[in-house]
Amino acid sequence: MRIIALSLANLRTQPLRSLLSILLLALGVGVMLLLLLLESQLSANFNKNIKGINAVVGAKGSPLQLILSAVYHIDNPTGNISLKEAEFVMNHPLVATAIPLSLGDSHQGFRIVGTNAAYPAHYEAEIAEGDDQIWGKSLYAILGARVAQHTGLKIGDTFVGAHGFEGDHLHEDKPYTVKGILQPKHNVLDGLILTDLQSVWDVHDAHHHHHDEKQEEHEHSANKDITALLVRYKGPAALMFPRQVNDNTNMMAAVPALEMQKLYQLTGSALDIFQALAWILVLFSGFSVFISLWSSLKARDYEMALLRMLGASPLKVFAMVLLEGVILAFVGYLLGWIFSHLTMAAIANYLSQQYHYDFAAWNILPAEFVVGAIVMTLGAVAAIPPAISAARTDIVKVMARH
Repeated sequence: MRIIALSLANLRTQPLRSLLSILLLALGVGVMLLLLLLESQLSANFNKNIKGINAVVGAKGSPLQLILSAVYHIDNPTGNISLKEAEFVMNHPLVATAIPLSLGDSHQGFRIVGTNAAYPAHYEAEIAEGDDQIWGKSLYAILGARVAQHTGLKIGDTFVGAHGFEGDHLHEDKPYTVKGILQPKHNVLDGLILTDLQSVWDVHDAHHHHHDEKQEEHEHSANKDITALLVRYKGPAALMFPRQVNDNTNMMAAVPALEMQKLYQLTGSALDIFQALAWILVLFSGFSVFISLWSSLKARDYEMALLRMLGASPLKVFAMVLLEGVILAFVGYLLGWIFSHLTMAAIANYLSQQYHYDFAAWNILPAEFVVGAIVMTLGAVAAIPPAISAARTDIVKVMARH
């Protein structure tokens, strides 16, 4: 304990140098840990929501946009496809299941998704309140857990959808009734409002003005569009399915795993650059620790000689200086850890408001302990040359000089 007290006292004699080393370490560690937290949680969210979906079929356009809109609900759809075209996919011999999705409306920023019972079942959703008896019926809704929490809607309440995802036009003549609320799943369902496909068609049919029976029948049929199909294959042989759809239909089939891999490659390069810069900053901070301790010892040689005269062994002096480096590294790592998690909390709050996704600010990753061990080792290594110099202090020469 006396060695620790002496090490802390020595660091206080050079507060500005110590503070500079700590801040450099904290900045490098903070950036590094923040990138690890972001990468880990983004990957976890993407993988969790892509579960069991082999392909997404929708209107032709950007494959990545189709995946982001239909699977993750964080982009606008590429367009609509007719129900008649969709039946080609639903009845395809290589397809085990094809879950229809109809997007386009929202309520208080939360997307209203027309679908069927297979969609919540795919994510193993469970009802927390009310029931799920909305399928095959019109204008009933099931709320995701975050939707219910944010809007305050309860079982039996009614609400109206807004056209588009910005809420620019309300469908006031076709209100939805809340029939159920889902348990929190910490996936995409938490931020969605689920309803039957027929609800979406009925809401939008209400805004057409029909002039005669024949025109009404034609417009009603044409209005039965959907946005996308989430497809699960029957077996590995179905890998040829996307090409069949892309080559032989007016639709587009995108493979989530491939598109997300492309996205990872784009973002991964930027993350790698920032990680490398963070490591360089940490290495520079290690050099700063060395400079700080070395300069400090030159100014404290008389104190070192005095300690030796009072009975301190060379090993004890060596340990004291080494401990100074470890303390600087520990404080820098601790401040960096706090900075990374506080920044993650701010980002998590922003992402939750913008995209209705859950990000945990205070999850501890195993990699954080690895980074901590590396930083402590770096602090100790940086302190070894000054510690050796202090242990070899020539008492006679130093006392004669002073």
